[in-house]
Amino acid sequence: MIAVTFLLILNNLGLTFSKYINLNFNLKIVNVEIIKNLRNSVFFLILNCIPTSIRWTIIVLLVNGPL
Repeated sequence: MIAVTFLLILNNLGLTFSKYINLNFNLKIVNVEIIKNLRNSVFFLILNCIPTSIRWTIIVLLVNGPL
């Protein structure tokens, strides 16, 4: 849980930083980065709620593809 909280704090810092980058760079690029960051946070949050054994099964399936 601590790791996820840390990731979310980092993500929020990233979003704040993106707003400043936005002044210098194309809005579209920054928006894509924000969406990627949000997706990653949600993914980690969901993974953290799943028991470890099931979590590893899902990761293995994602990496290898369903065999």
